Amino acid sequence: MLAILLCWLCISVTFLSLGDFFILVYNKICNKNEKYSITDTLFLGMAFITIPLSVSSFWLPANHYILLSLFIFSILYWGIRHKHFMYCIRRIRKHISSLFIYQSVVIVLAMLSIAFFAVWLGEQWMSYDTFYYHQAAIRWNEEYAIVPGLGNVEERFGFNSNYMLISAVYTLRFIFGEPIYGFQSFMCAAVMAWILIETFKSGFEIKRVIILLLYTAFILIDRHTLSVTSTDIIPNLTIIYLAIKTVLYPHLVKRKLLFYAAVPVALITFKLSGALIALSTIIIFFALLKHKNYRTATFVFSIAFIIMGLWLTRNVIISGYLVHPLYQIDLFSFDWKVPADILIKETNHISGHARNDYMNQIVEDFSAFRTWKEYSWHIPLFALSLASIIFISSKIIKKRKELNPVYIYMSCILAVNIIYWLLTAPSIRFGYGYVFSLFFLAVILLFFQKKQDNTKLNTLLLAVESKSGKRYTSFNLCKYVSIFLFGFIFIHSYKHVSDYRPFLRKYCDYSKSQSNMRVFYAPYSTNHQITETSKRMNISGIPFEPYKINNNITIYIATEERGFIYDIVPATSNVERGAQNYHNLEARGTSIQDGFRSKARKTE
Repeated sequence: MLAILLCWLCISVTFLSLGDFFILVYNKICNKNEKYSITDTLFLGMAFITIPLSVSSFWLPANHYILLSLFIFSILYWGIRHKHFMYCIRRIRKHISSLFIYQSVVIVLAMLSIAFFAVWLGEQWMSYDTFYYHQAAIRWNEEYAIVPGLGNVEERFGFNSNYMLISAVYTLRFIFGEPIYGFQSFMCAAVMAWILIETFKSGFEIKRVIILLLYTAFILIDRHTLSVTSTDIIPNLTIIYLAIKTVLYPHLVKRKLLFYAAVPVALITFKLSGALIALSTIIIFFALLKHKNYRTATFVFSIAFIIMGLWLTRNVIISGYLVHPLYQIDLFSFDWKVPADILIKETNHISGHARNDYMNQIVEDFSAFRTWKEYSWHIPLFALSLASIIFISSKIIKKRKELNPVYIYMSCILAVNIIYWLLTAPSIRFGYGYVFSLFFLAVILLFFQKKQDNTKLNTLLLAVESKSGKRYTSFNLCKYVSIFLFGFIFIHSYKHVSDYRPFLRKYCDYSKSQSNMRVFYAPYSTNHQITETSKRMNISGIPFEPYKINNNITIYIATEERGFIYDIVPATSNVERGAQNYHNLEARGTSIQDGFRSKARKTE
């Protein structure tokens, strides 16, 4: 857990520094005075860090040297703006000192719970893509500058999520000798802290209590993948946070243009399925043009163009296509381009799995009332999203003139995204951010009365008087329930970690004292994953064998039946599991950095 907390510290320092820097630049250029919370600044930092990382990746690997550069920038930036730094510190101290003791305890329990969940996955089957290609994609970013034709080694490397690029910088491999994946757990913890503070300061207002319960459910659903990698958590988390901010503070959308313009655009570079969320950026851009605010419109367009342009350029270098795996957009003829039939195969696989295999499984589990199964609760979520769309639509039709226009825009954007998700790849992991957000908006509109009440939905105050004459209100009830809830989650998370100890002794040959220490030092590592696989499948040594291609370059082929690559570089999956045949792979030069191409391209 020490490694996780250190990773969180590195991310918080650099994200806050870059986020605050770009806010300063934006305010100066556009003559604005927009102010942002710590959580807003973290999300802006997450969006804007993609710019320097993408630029440097053309020549340099995203490793600890880049992290050192970011730290040096942070020190210099806050040194120059030392007065602003002290102001920020005073604000943080003021927020902390304003909390009651029980509130501080609940926040600490929540943070520790997420940190404990981030220590161990549980079982490898819980996150297939993590071991199949995520970790390897991150390792490629760590070890090399962007490699031309990397998608020919393993087709899924072509997805080029900026989640992989950012994660590479914060693995802390140079300290622990193995990668630490703390990016998504840190962002989840930051949003949890913000929601708890919002809930406490509102006196347990109903809206915020609903948010807290829904977000806690989100964390518990994703608890098994917080310790490894996932290209779904950050996009879903970002969508939920955008929705929460919009519903709670619709009047602030016009005052936080940078946030609502930059974050949705950056979201596309994390997960292509979130592209339609960027409709908010388009709406803001045209609204600025309508009001002749050309300077701000130019800045917003420039930021969006830079973030997207760099990502698209990386796509072309990795796979030869502008957007992978959209083979229909075929603009280039580089020798490293992935063969079109591979992309067609992958596109059909993604869509087919989500529409057929996945849907058949959840219908089977739900029909048989297998409530303990992973997919049994997914159909109610689909029904919930459909019911929310119907209810919100009827509410808009009846009270369109009374509703805040921001709610209407938000409803339309979420509805369009949900419909697109259901029509293309209706796997719940791609869309539960939309479902949660739409359901929350439906609940808010359910209690809606009139326009001036858009931002006020007070707690229903109930009072119970005991025989001794002591009066208990709903505030007291919420207070004790919050302590009990997060106390229970903390115990569950600690039990989750306790299960990790016998695992280490069974599969990794740890002694009892070593396994006890490991839990509080570092999480489930790639070395453990490979050792576990070898022992479970009776494989001597690591489950890889060398394969020499041209120009005396050797790659490694995964030999175990699932084709997991883990974080071995350069490596690819076996013929049975991979979209392409590694026998068709050839080097473009005398080094790995020169890239790869497919022999199959010559026959096209």
